[in-house]
Amino acid sequence: ADATRYDLLNTILNEASFQEVLEHCHFLLSDAFLRSVDFAQTYVGYTTTFAENQAFLANCSATTFNLTVTTTPPELRALLTRFHDQQTEFSEIPVEVNLGLVRIHAHQLGDRIRHSPTQCLEKLHVILPQAYVQACEGLATDMSGMTHAVGVDTVTVEQHVELLQALDQVDERIDEVNRRFDILSEVYKMMHEYDVAISDEVNDSSGLVRSVHTQLVKTYATARETAALKQDDFVAGLRQVAAALDPRIDSISAAANDGAFMSPSSQVADMLTCIMELKDDLEEIEAVAIPLDASQVAMDVLVFDPERLKETKVTVGAIEDLWVATRDWQACMDAWRERDYRSFEATAPSIQDPLNSFWNTAVKSATELDGNYVAENLQHDVASFREMLPVVIGLQSVVLRERHWDELEAITELDLRCRTRPTLTIDELILANIAQWTD
Repeated sequence: ADATRYDLLNTILNEASFQEVLEHCHFLLSDAFLRSVDFAQTYVGYTTTFAENQAFLANCSATTFNLTVTTTPPELRALLTRFHDQQTEFSEIPVEVNLGLVRIHAHQLGDRIRHSPTQCLEKLHVILPQAYVQACEGLATDMSGMTHAVGVDTVTVEQHVELLQALDQVDERIDEVNRRFDILSEVYKMMHEYDVAISDEVNDSSGLVRSVHTQLVKTYATARETAALKQDDFVAGLRQVAAALDPRIDSISAAANDGAFMSPSSQVADMLTCIMELKDDLEEIEAVAIPLDASQVAMDVLVFDPERLKETKVTVGAIEDLWVATRDWQACMDAWRERDYRSFEATAPSIQDPLNSFWNTAVKSATELDGNYVAENLQHDVASFREMLPVVIGLQSVVLRERHWDELEAITELDLRCRTRPTLTIDELILANIAQWTD
């Protein structure tokens, strides 16, 4: 329409945007070509792979190829093979499309697609040696630490036990170490196979990890043999230590079963003193028994039975709990007995909490210390005191009338209203066996 109204030549010469319009027309023609069936059959597979390769390049780093955890040699080989195969395929892409200016666009697209696998290979060939060096350094450090741990010369039982423990730890990790070493060996071969640049740093790392691995295997085997040869001598030493402990444990066990600890007539202070002496002996024995037990476990032998010591400790602990409760019960009763029953707060936590604690200890001790009369006596005393409390609570009731008091005093023969005396103590109620009139 403009051409019919104006001179076409002037339009071409004078309109500065005409060249942009022309280029836009070429772009639309090219876009139409790219969407054609022929192009789709030729290029779509390659452009999809091109997008995948671009994503790979964006994310590729040394951490991508963690040669000790995530990446295995078959996966790495498949990746290298894929890029090499792409290079071959992409080199065969036809780009000579005789469609005027559209051919330029096809050339540009073809160059970009062809270069995609080359970029990936170049990036992979740079990153792979870096990942290899890092993996070698990590493995060499781990192996050096293990080599040092199992390469010590044992002189004492403690050193021998530490060596055995170190050997067990290496034993648990040796398969992992060998697997990581095999992976690195395979990767090194692969780098040669796919012409990955082998720098001096890579060669140094390869030599170091191979040397350290060889040293670890040698040191580990030697340490195992040496430990086996020395085992009998160290076990003999453990037997001597155990032989000295067993009679001491027997002596404490016999003392804990002495009749004095079972008699209610024994003096509490004397019993607690004896118990403290037994505990001191047990602490001395335990200071030797704990490392002894750890040593025999590490050497996989049995020269000492730790259960006997545990059982003796439990028995002594139960006796201590019982006699401490007996002491505290007597102290509470000494304080409670002198209280006037009218002001005795039988339901208060200050009364009920200790009572519950004494009762629980008495029941537990009767179970753990079969036939111990002290436990039975404590259980009986606490139960009797508990049975009396409902009577004390009833006598404190405000609903009692004169006739009730007359009846109660006639039955109990006690001056419950304290008309002739200032107080009536809990002790006097106990002596009168007031609990018999609970109903």
